[in-house]
Amino acid sequence: MYEVTKVLECEDCGRIIKTLTEYENQRMADKPYDFISYCDPCKASRAKKGEKAKFAIHPGWVTSLSDGDRHYIGVSALVRLYGLKSGEWIPWNENKRGLDSDLYIHLYPRMDGKYERPEQSEQNND
Repeated sequence: MYEVTKVLECEDCGRIIKTLTEYENQRMADKPYDFISYCDPCKASRAKKGEKAKFAIHPGWVTSLSDGDRHYIGVSALVRLYGLKSGEWIPWNENKRGLDSDLYIHLYPRMDGKYERPEQSEQNND
C-alpha cells in the first residue's frame, strides 16, 4: 500500500499551497473550515472591488446513489462540479457572524451527482 501525501490546495484554482504535517492533516479532517485557503493570485482576484459572491458553498458528506459509497465533497470540488468562477462564491460557515443567509444561493453535495449552475437549472425548468 502507498502513502497518500496530504496537501493544502487553493480553493479557487487547486494550486498546491503547502504539504501538511500529520498533525495538520488530522486537524483538517476534524475542522475543514479552518483550512480554507487561497494562493496569492486568487486572493488578489477575490479582493477586486465590485465583485460580490453569489453562491454559498457547503462542503460535506454524501452517499452516492451510483455506488452507495460515502464521499466527502470539499469546497474546491463543489466549485468545480458546479462550474463556478473565482469571486462568485464563498465557503459557508454557520459559525461566522454577519453573513446574511438570504443573500446567497446555497450549494451542497448532491446524492445524484447532477451538478448544474442554478441559473441553468432555472432556465431548463421554464
